[in-house]
Amino acid sequence: MYELEKTVTLVEDKLNCIRILIRRYNLPGLIVKVNDYGVKNNNTMSDNIIMNINKILLSVFNYKIYLKLLKFTSDGPILIMLLEEDPEVIKKICIDIEGKHLLGEFIDIEVYDVYLKALKRSDFGIDRRGCLICASHEHTCLEAGKHSRIEINQYIRSKYETFIKSSYVINQ
Repeated sequence: MYELEKTVTLVEDKLNCIRILIRRYNLPGLIVKVNDYGVKNNNTMSDNIIMNINKILLSVFNYKIYLKLLKFTSDGPILIMLLEEDPEVIKKICIDIEGKHLLGEFIDIEVYDVYLKALKRSDFGIDRRGCLICASHEHTCLEAGKHSRIEINQYIRSKYETFIKSSYVINQ
């Protein structure tokens, strides 16, 4: 029960943080977190995933970033940005990153407009995300406990190692 209460508090904290920032600066924002899938997120792999996604967002949004916060919490790393960009454009780009980047399936990017409305995939006619392991909807598998933590962790570790190997460059 304590872990659930702690998680709820952390979720409320990140939402309160983005709400305060959006109200103060009147700009749309986003929150990036590493999906936990029942696996502890305060580890080096989660930190590296968020740092790599941070680099991508920095290059994509470049001069549109008004404010950036990167927090390392007991629930894992959280990246918060306010952007001088249309929130629909932001969400479409983030959906692309989540769907096409090798590490994209391990993160959630929530986008909020200046009225604090969360933009959803369904707002753009896009289905919910699929499960990492099988073709079912992600939430269906999570709720049913269809895959073990070990199976999920092995899959994440394997994909992460593939990413590391593919992005490793030897300086000559």
